[in-house]
Amino acid sequence: MVQAGITPMQAIQAATKSGAEFLKAKDLGTLEKSKWADLVVLDKSPLDDIKNTRTIDSVYIAGTRVK
Repeated sequence: MVQAGITPMQAIQAATKSGAEFLKAKDLGTLEKSKWADLVVLDKSPLDDIKNTRTIDSVYIAGTRVK
């Protein structure tokens, strides 16, 4: 999607926030208090280069770190 011309932020939002909105999943898609938290912590910012989504430091499911 970034190669097609959208920004890294727009690509991330399309995969998270916009996808959840499309599915009408109000408890998913963004990081906010009281929402379900499955997330990936990265070593480098994907806003600088979308390929930095590959620099995974840790993964959390339901707010619990996966070893």
